[in-house]
Amino acid sequence: MSAWALETRGLCAWHRDLQVLFDVDIQVPEAAVVALIGANGAGKSSLLDSLAGLVRSRGSIALGDTPLQGLSPARIAQLGLALVPEGRRLFPSLSIEENLLIGAASGRSGPWNLARIYALFPVLAEKRHAPSHSLSGGQQQMAAIGRGLMSNPRVLMCDEISLGLSPAVVKGIYEQLGTITREGTAIVLVEQSIVLAMQAAQHVYCMREGQVVLNGAPEALTREQISQAYFGAHHE
Repeated sequence: MSAWALETRGLCAWHRDLQVLFDVDIQVPEAAVVALIGANGAGKSSLLDSLAGLVRSRGSIALGDTPLQGLSPARIAQLGLALVPEGRRLFPSLSIEENLLIGAASGRSGPWNLARIYALFPVLAEKRHAPSHSLSGGQQQMAAIGRGLMSNPRVLMCDEISLGLSPAVVKGIYEQLGTITREGTAIVLVEQSIVLAMQAAQHVYCMREGQVVLNGAPEALTREQISQAYFGAHHE
């Protein structure tokens, strides 16, 4: 039985004819927060898209003991891997509650339902009948996370959840990550803010040019190591 909630080995991926990932190995422990950091274009979002089955890839992807390589995005979601995409991508004409219920379409059983989502983000309960386009950016982000959780995933992948939001809103969202992992859900965060990533995660992977160039527990990584990994020379 796998020791990891999610693991990749030698993962390569392509956007059309352009290779965007090169032999990426990551391991996500059960019920832990793992952060992916790196400059724009480092390959972080491409990694999430590959895991979700949205781009062409080769190599090994496993959710626990279940291989995901070659499966459709819908089947991957049914097996327990949920993606909260950058930009949230809610259905603007649907109410918040209708958007959340779409997340439950996978039919997986687990701790997350409407009542739990509303307890996690009380403002969504107040706005449950409002169209999603009428919400603030922070409220839309909460709804997007809630929709992902409604599928009761084993691993929740969040792409840039702090982007464009006020520090107070970001703090409120990040404070709920522990509640999510305590229910047994692992979280993979793509995060532009190194400070946020290091505070939230138990393990950090730094990517550059489609490769993992540094990884470790936040407390084991120095500022110099991270800076070198982030901005290192193109030819080493």
